[in-house]
Amino acid sequence: IPGTTQETTKEKVDYSAYDEFIKKVTNGLTNGFTTKEMESLDLADVFYTSRSIKYKAGYMFKDLDENGIDELILGVNGEDGYYTIYDIFTLDNGQMKQVVKGAERSSYYLCTNGMLKCIGSSGANYTSYEYYEYSGTTVTMKECVFTDVKMPGYKYFYSTIRPYDEYATP
Repeated sequence: IPGTTQETTKEKVDYSAYDEFIKKVTNGLTNGFTTKEMESLDLADVFYTSRSIKYKAGYMFKDLDENGIDELILGVNGEDGYYTIYDIFTLDNGQMKQVVKGAERSSYYLCTNGMLKCIGSSGANYTSYEYYEYSGTTVTMKECVFTDVKMPGYKYFYSTIRPYDEYATP
């Protein structure tokens, strides 16, 4: 596994919780995950499928909210050249905390303005484009655009509350 403990210029941070977690994920991707490992790791389901190998699953460290603590970001390299994020972890009082958990049809991307974009789908007629701010240990939705064929007369809707909000603006 390339790299172990990370250090920031602001302060020293103990990243050993990340190191052990990365070893477990790397072993599972290489040798297959047991049911017990899948339950304990609680990753996005895509990591337990052959798709994660095909698209070169991996990880990176990035201080998303510039608080001096690198987040651990797990994802895959897509065919389109984008890094698709499925899980984001941070350290909270020395303990690893999962902040974002994606899914096969719900993945995240880093935006140039520091926001996270989530593209989700629950079928061909239901797609959402959600934008979140990340800070500390939380993500807060700022806005989203979604499609919903159950709402007659319109195709796209805008909300600052949640996807599929019944009071969204057409």
